Amino acid sequence: MTGNQTHLTFGEMRVNRLDITNKKNPNERQVVFYWFMFKRFSDEGVTMIRLSAPVRDNPEATFAVMKGFLEDELFAAMYESEAEEVTVAERLIEEHGIFGIIAMLILLLVPICLIFSNN
Repeated sequence: MTGNQTHLTFGEMRVNRLDITNKKNPNERQVVFYWFMFKRFSDEGVTMIRLSAPVRDNPEATFAVMKGFLEDELFAAMYESEAEEVTVAERLIEEHGIFGIIAMLILLLVPICLIFSNN
């Protein structure tokens, strides 16, 4: 499997495919993908991920739909980088530059002056 490279830290991943048929009802079939993910540079963690879908027409059509979902949707959702949270001070400085820095200094100095004033 390959995916949208903007989200992945790897170029290729090995995914196992398993086709399942119900012995009592041969019309009930599923295509199953599963793979293992190991914690990088560690022996401590492993996760097994399983994705399955019922076969409606034929196993190859189900496989194609699952592969498209896995490569285009699921990988993006699993590996998309989270937006960094920005503090109010960082946003103020980013949007107003030197005036943002001056505003932050005033906001910090006024309470400090009030605390240490003898009034």
